[in-house]
Amino acid sequence: MSDPGGYNPGQSVEAESDAGSSTGWAGLPAAYAESVLVKWAMRLMIMVFVWFTVPIEMALYPIAGATGLVTGGAVYLLLAFFGVDRETHLRWAWFAAFLGLLPAMRFENDYADRVPIYAENRHLARLILLACVTFYYEVFFAHSPLVNALVVTVVATALMHVILRSGLTIGMWRSFQRTAWLRST
Repeated sequence: MSDPGGYNPGQSVEAESDAGSSTGWAGLPAAYAESVLVKWAMRLMIMVFVWFTVPIEMALYPIAGATGLVTGGAVYLLLAFFGVDRETHLRWAWFAAFLGLLPAMRFENDYADRVPIYAENRHLARLILLACVTFYYEVFFAHSPLVNALVVTVVATALMHVILRSGLTIGMWRSFQRTAWLRST
């Protein structure tokens, strides 16, 4: 039995499609869901999204972010040591951070599923990070008065808390992660 929003944390996507529903894998119509091309196209799109958002992913996933920072930083320093031009070693550092981030994201997601207090602390850290970045932006770039910056920070943080805890966004993001092998369950 699933809730009206379509996300039931106790039931897998495969079990849902086997139960006779008209939608299949990743919420696609059942006729397209089994297509190997569609599955690989979805995986590719998710990987491209993660590629473009590597710094954001590193901030949102602390364990995976540390792994990506170490691998990207090591490549950056190694190429800088050998005198490679700045643009080239920045590109290779981004690629190394991406490659370090992917397996660590899977580990971190599994760890967060096994240790609920970690998931709660990670959520709190994300909200604190958002509040700090929002406040910094409002004060130093938008030149807002202190009271306005505080109000914008509180509203943005509260809104993000609601979005991050919404069943729809949780279910959709977990489905994307399972599709790209970044989550095992």
